[in-house]
Amino acid sequence: MVIIFCATRFEISGFLRKLRLTEKITSGKIKAFYGYFKNSGKNLTGSPLLLILTGIGRENASEAAELFISGIFNNTRPPVKSSGNLMIVIGFGGSLTKELKLCDTVVANDLKKYPLEKERPCIAINDTIFPEHEDNFKIFRNTGCQRYVSFATVDRIVTESSQKMQIRESTGSHVIDMESYWIAEKLHKRYRNQIHLRVISDDLDSGIPGVLNLLSKCGTIRKKVSVLFFHLITRPKTIIHLFLFFKNIFRCQRTLSKKLENILADIV
Repeated sequence: MVIIFCATRFEISGFLRKLRLTEKITSGKIKAFYGYFKNSGKNLTGSPLLLILTGIGRENASEAAELFISGIFNNTRPPVKSSGNLMIVIGFGGSLTKELKLCDTVVANDLKKYPLEKERPCIAINDTIFPEHEDNFKIFRNTGCQRYVSFATVDRIVTESSQKMQIRESTGSHVIDMESYWIAEKLHKRYRNQIHLRVISDDLDSGIPGVLNLLSKCGTIRKKVSVLFFHLITRPKTIIHLFLFFKNIFRCQRTLSKKLENILADIV
């Protein structure tokens, strides 16, 4: 069985349309979809798939991983087994180097958290990413933009290039995200078969519109809507920045769905 963790439905909406859903499971803020991947119009009924939408950030990602461990999804038909699962953590990520550009696809060979706590080392997963299935992932070797790199999981939205450079210097990582470390922290001892994949949605130079700092870690507006409108009215260039940003995001959305489809077509 393939288990997919993704922060938001928006990131994976294109892929959702390729699923034949048989069940929808909701627990608090966590939503999960159970079904089968359809490849070229054919239902691959021999390999069921569970897609878990965690929400953004540490709290949501940890809660989703704990729910999975608790067995809440064991009532699916067929049930989710405690072993033998392929886990894929996917979503968007930010580049910390000039080499990684918009829509590049990267896979983690280790995970760190930032800020780093000296007493707790990073989770090295370079020897746990499905060595037995390495030949199945030709997509990573045949596409020039595909790379195995280090991820740093942050606890806030990083909007400035200067902030990215600081994280790069502190961690030596190439990509930032907001969920991977926390999911791996909960699951890596029980479930060693994990792949953490990100599509670059903002490169080192482009950054993210500062207005997104008005969002909470769950992706909702954490201040009054009037504050958001005032921000946009008084900073008209922000509207242009947002338009270009979301134009790029839709490209990343299509790339992410296509990469995931290719992976599943190779392994199921």
